[in-house]
Amino acid sequence: VAAGGLEVDRFRGSWVGLEQRFVYDASENVQVTFGGEGQHHFQVEQFARDERAILLDEPDRTLLLGAAYGMIDLRRDRFRVSGGARLDAYSTFGSSLNPRVAVIGQPYAGGNTKLLMGKAFRAPSIYELYYNDGGFTQVASPGLEPESVLSLEVEHAHRLSQTVQVSGSVFATRTTDLIVTRGEGTATQPLSYVNSPHPLATAGLELSVRREWRQGWMLEGQYTLQAARFLEDERMSSWLAFQSAEELRRVANVPPHMIALKGAVPLLGRALTLGSRLTVQAGSHDRFETVLEEPQGRTEAFALWVVVVSGYEARTGLRWNAGLYNAFDSTYLLPVSHELPQRALVQRGRTLLLSTELEF
Repeated sequence: VAAGGLEVDRFRGSWVGLEQRFVYDASENVQVTFGGEGQHHFQVEQFARDERAILLDEPDRTLLLGAAYGMIDLRRDRFRVSGGARLDAYSTFGSSLNPRVAVIGQPYAGGNTKLLMGKAFRAPSIYELYYNDGGFTQVASPGLEPESVLSLEVEHAHRLSQTVQVSGSVFATRTTDLIVTRGEGTATQPLSYVNSPHPLATAGLELSVRREWRQGWMLEGQYTLQAARFLEDERMSSWLAFQSAEELRRVANVPPHMIALKGAVPLLGRALTLGSRLTVQAGSHDRFETVLEEPQGRTEAFALWVVVVSGYEARTGLRWNAGLYNAFDSTYLLPVSHELPQRALVQRGRTLLLSTELEF
């Protein structure tokens, strides 16, 4: 509740879309895929008001987007190469071309290696582009460009036996034109969205050990190490050096360590399964990422335990799940962005979730 009383925001959207894909087997070892899609968002409405006046009313905005893509798969003995590209066009910002290559091989009988390289993008949302409340707390940001990310990942899996497998992977990404917030959400410093001049780079590794039993039992342990930095500029040398920009601090909401232990136990064959996952996650820094802001804080590490019982009835096609989330009833915090006054929000405690799905 601000000076104008309680603010009410409403968002409505409706759209139709069509996609067509063609697959052509040129030979036993070559497959070609190409296609396209289009979407017409004919209803894109944002509405905001408080007790004084209507702050935002945009009932007539529309959004058009289209895409064309192509991919070729080559198979040869123990190796497979897949390469392609996708061109997306949006009525809000223009177009983005994104290639991708994957090489998958079996260098020896018990090993599998993957090399993945690609480029992707995230279009600015209608909210990020146009939402505002007349400058009371936020202004529109119609000039946003899409975020663009380059990624590289190498993964190798080695089977020690028929039931035990170990795997490891290393990854690196670089995101340019990252959409970030500026301002404090006040009338003198209203909130807005801008494309950051500093790329965001991440790097890390993942290790896992998995054991499976013929009766359906499974146990797996995972460890993830990751680091993130805001780079000085878009040069390749800055990415390779992985050094932070001088005016920026640690990247918010990036836990450097995470350990997970999960398992599954069949209770009635495939009809009933008990699954469990225990995750321990290190704390992460909050949103005060620039040196001109107040000192940057950090949340505490926390542990989450999830227990889920799932069932399936083949005759009726009924699937159901009953899960107990955060079974320890832990109190933990997650950092939030500048839209909210808090540095971090308290997350839910112990929660019970029931779900069903019926297949016809």
